Amino acid sequence: DISWTNSWRTSSAPYNWDAAWVFIKYRVNGGAWNHARLNETGHTVPGNTAITVGLADTNSAFDLSTNPAVGAFLFRRNDGTGTFTASGVSLNWSYASHGISVTDNLDVKVFAIEMVYVPQAPYYAGDNATSTAAFKQGSTDTDPWYIDREDALSTTNSVGNGSGSGQTERIFYNPATTDGDGDGAVFSLSADFPKGYHPYYVMKGPISQGQWVNFFNTLTSTQKSARDITATKGDSLAFRNNVSWTSGDATLPDQGGGATYAYVGMSYLSWADLAAYLDWSGLRPMSELEFEKVARGPLTPVAGEYAWGSTHATQATSITNPVSGTERAQSGANVSYGDHAGVQGPLRVGSFDRGVNGRENSGAGFYVVLDLSGTLWERVVTVGNSTGRAFNGAIHGNGVLNAGGDADVGLWPSDTAQGTGFRGGSWYDPASLARTSDRSRGALVDTSRSNVSGGRGVRLAFGASVPAATPSATPTATPTETPTVTPTETPTVTPTPTPTATPGTTDASFSSSWTPQFGSITQYFTFNNTNQSIVNGSSNNSFTIQGGAAYSTNSIAGTHSMSFDGVDDYLDVASAGGITASSGNFTVSFWFKTSVSTGTSTIFMAHGGNRDYIYSTIVDGNVRFVYSTDWVGSGPTSSTTFLTSSGTNYADGNWHHVAFVRDNRRTGKLYVDAVMKAEDVSNSGSANGMDIFTAWRFGANTDTPTNFFQGEIDEFAYWWGLFLTPAEIQTVYTTQAP
Repeated sequence: DISWTNSWRTSSAPYNWDAAWVFIKYRVNGGAWNHARLNETGHTVPGNTAITVGLADTNSAFDLSTNPAVGAFLFRRNDGTGTFTASGVSLNWSYASHGISVTDNLDVKVFAIEMVYVPQAPYYAGDNATSTAAFKQGSTDTDPWYIDREDALSTTNSVGNGSGSGQTERIFYNPATTDGDGDGAVFSLSADFPKGYHPYYVMKGPISQGQWVNFFNTLTSTQKSARDITATKGDSLAFRNNVSWTSGDATLPDQGGGATYAYVGMSYLSWADLAAYLDWSGLRPMSELEFEKVARGPLTPVAGEYAWGSTHATQATSITNPVSGTERAQSGANVSYGDHAGVQGPLRVGSFDRGVNGRENSGAGFYVVLDLSGTLWERVVTVGNSTGRAFNGAIHGNGVLNAGGDADVGLWPSDTAQGTGFRGGSWYDPASLARTSDRSRGALVDTSRSNVSGGRGVRLAFGASVPAATPSATPTATPTETPTVTPTETPTVTPTPTPTATPGTTDASFSSSWTPQFGSITQYFTFNNTNQSIVNGSSNNSFTIQGGAAYSTNSIAGTHSMSFDGVDDYLDVASAGGITASSGNFTVSFWFKTSVSTGTSTIFMAHGGNRDYIYSTIVDGNVRFVYSTDWVGSGPTSSTTFLTSSGTNYADGNWHHVAFVRDNRRTGKLYVDAVMKAEDVSNSGSANGMDIFTAWRFGANTDTPTNFFQGEIDEFAYWWGLFLTPAEIQTVYTTQAP
């Protein structure tokens, strides 16, 4: 069994959940501790729990020997808050692949770390140059960087024009004050460098002293000598660090009344120490761009803001109930900085969140990640030099250190700390360094162990809650030593994400009071066992089923989707209605699932009486969207826009979300799973709107039915006269409903 307190999952802002990252260490016949390589499938969880496994290299296919699952995320399957318990969890471990026999004496330790899911979303890096060395768009243009994709991006040495904050095509490098590249440096960040746009998990708080000791005590004596922080601080309590070690296992001595400091943040971590812990646990370092994303979220920057989104900072000046389960700073404090005599060292992880409500009061980032400003410096991978920029975010720890006790993961900064830096400030430093966008030490190369430096890990996340797989074969054997445990690595913290709104996954057909999340929706087909479209809770339009098209319980949201056989199934909509020749802005959004990866099949097609067409097809596994204001006969003209995804086969049997946006500048953008895959900026198409549609069909072309679609379609919506922003598209994707 596994359980942790203060858990949540919410379908309203911040659209995320917390999770436990679970991994296993074992030793055979009293030998050295090793990391268990898990299977990709065959795990068992109860109905209230979702599970996803984490591969060492998320860019490569699973291979039990070379790219195994090194751990698994367990999290709530449905919305909720409070203590979460998953009973009867079983992880599928092929221990025979490690050379273990049923006659061996096997010791097993199960570890768990609390993590927070950060959803895919665009965000800003920089706070309009209020903080030192903050990211900006030009030497005199203080607009922040706008990150809306993980594609490669390049800096330019330009003045900039200050015309707005949504320009990814022009970014300028404002140097950190110590080390790193100079002012206006021109460089590229490859698509492999983690920019924070794609979804990822991050530790809820920094590494605690209890977590560090549990890690340390699985190492060999040689490895322990390399990771011995007491060589710097000594074996006595120093600046609230209580780790003690001379030989054997490290301890946290009782300083009286059970005060061991196990849940206090772990200081004195060098870069090599942090990298070793993350390699051992199957995580990876955080980039400085990911740091800004997890603090600010998708919100517009506030000049000089801290991680909680405001400039209000109340300094911790004393500690209430020190080294107890209720430790926190004095009432009203939300950050530790400035070397106050009453707070000489880090506090209990997440303690500012205890007994208060609200992001600012608890000192939490947008996604309810704790202790990002003040307390302990976060060691991050910098964009400020070429070594840092070579970092590959898809490569995670494999659970195994080298014989000397160092991380040995390729494309991570080495133990020389070249390519690393610091973000977020500490209990000792001035408040200005705790600002979200301050990069004073963003590229500082420092190999030392200090009483102000800590760290935490992250891991890329692809996919949302998924069911546990059913084993296709019975494992050779089950270790009798597999324990049923409650994780001891989980700090007791109190996130405050209780939603105040009805979750967005509540489907329109469930309530007559439903309203769309954005603007006035024109048509919304839920396919929830009804042929009616819905607008603001009222029936608006209908379709006629042709062939054998049928409602399916295999849906992305609500109760049903619509299933098509690819032979003769389609739907005829009575009238599109309500579409007038207005500004020309519109958005189309829908979900589809298919396994047909060759040829062309039509998801929907609509046309008007004046040669106007919009339609979407799947072409050899790619998504295509076509928009035309002058389709002549059977062919397009210069007033036709074709946008097609590339590089990913979406005919993989999984649900995918498609959104097409045409804005008032006549720019067309195609998004798949909230990632922009194609864009047309040639101003093609008429400046006017489109004619009222006279024909609308799902699953086949209009006119003579051809290009039949095989698969499922769900949650089809369009807005006429409104174009959704990238953040709004992300919300529709996350909540699975418009």
